[in-house]
Amino acid sequence: MMKIFRQQLSKYFVVGLFTKVFGSTLFTYLYQLTDHNVILSNFIILFISPPINFILHKKYTFRKLKHKPGSAFRYFYSLLFGFLLDTALTSLLIRLFGQVLVAKMCSTIFVSLLLFAITNLYVFAGARSRI
Repeated sequence: MMKIFRQQLSKYFVVGLFTKVFGSTLFTYLYQLTDHNVILSNFIILFISPPINFILHKKYTFRKLKHKPGSAFRYFYSLLFGFLLDTALTSLLIRLFGQVLVAKMCSTIFVSLLLFAITNLYVFAGARSRI
């Protein structure tokens, strides 16, 4: 069981890293294409990166065979929760310690681990797996 957990956690971070690099590259391209419009670039990425992330987690990380109804919505709700928690926690840590980079890194690590658990136990719970 612990081996499966470690494999899933490793795959979760690989998928996250891949989509972060992909999203950042796409953002750079869109930023130039939209005449340096940050909001529009981020808005476009919002509709491209999370669906790719969801599909990769479903097929690669958690290896689900069958689609459980509502899992896509639960995934996007968990991302919204993670975004809000990350924003609040980062702000709190910056106020407490005054170090922006350290605050962001600590918040990102905590929220990523929490979202892994939520994704595993809430988003894809109950669907058959190939593991």
